[in-house]
Amino acid sequence: MDKTKNKDQVISSNAYNAKVRSKLNVYIGGTNKSIAGVYIWTNLKTGEQNVGSSINLYTRLRSYFKPSIVNEGNRLINQSMKKFGIENFKLDLYIINTTGMVNSKIRALTLCLEQYYIFFLNPSLNSVKVAGSNPIVEHTKEHIASIKKANSKPIYVYKDNTLIYQADSANILKKEINISQSTITKCIKNPSFKCFKFLTISHVGPNSDVIIKKWSAEILNNFILENSQTVYQPGMNKKKHIIMTSVNGEVFSFSSIKDAKLHFKVRQSTISSNINKDEPVLIKGNYWFIKSE
Repeated sequence: MDKTKNKDQVISSNAYNAKVRSKLNVYIGGTNKSIAGVYIWTNLKTGEQNVGSSINLYTRLRSYFKPSIVNEGNRLINQSMKKFGIENFKLDLYIINTTGMVNSKIRALTLCLEQYYIFFLNPSLNSVKVAGSNPIVEHTKEHIASIKKANSKPIYVYKDNTLIYQADSANILKKEINISQSTITKCIKNPSFKCFKFLTISHVGPNSDVIIKKWSAEILNNFILENSQTVYQPGMNKKKHIIMTSVNGEVFSFSSIKDAKLHFKVRQSTISSNINKDEPVLIKGNYWFIKSE
């Protein structure tokens, strides 16, 4: 019975793969016609994505169905397909009209479009987020750092109409200023939101009307602390700025209890019931003092 089940699964898998290859032949034109473009695999179970490109999509995409690749491929996309099954992936294609183009221009345009979607989607199944890079190649730490910097968006902190701080990425801002990722994300998504009553955070750089007066990380951290030091009163409806300080000296600032909860992945009551207590609370293996307004 088990053997029959396994055989049916294999037949089902082969039938599925043959069906997909047939569709590729219809949409892309088979090996007799080289179609260039970008492809995006999306794992329907996890939402993870992989972006790639080729000047011959049919040949490239057929490789994903080869048993040797499915079973032994060591790229992140191959490992994910092996774990979840290729039938649990969606494939999006972006075809490039290459009429009248020489091969070098087709190649360049294809890589440019791939890099655009890498920037736009930040696909987690691309281990190296540079179009045309071989993910199997070992890179030096310096090279990886330069790639990360190239793929990062600068982030700007404004107070009213003045640019007071700038970082190479949201992750760097979080480390330098100890602002939580959830607070940064909220500010970026809602440009009118005032972080810690006075600050706005954005990927949009300053225009000609903005005054540029940069602060140091220390000054900005002190400003955030000074504007978050009021007494918490239970039952207040307004959002409460949260300052969490660990016994090891780490400091995190949050624009609300909810942001603190999301950052530490704990219940909201874990935060709210320990605000302004004399004793620290154990959260994720560390002890934290929680202050709020």
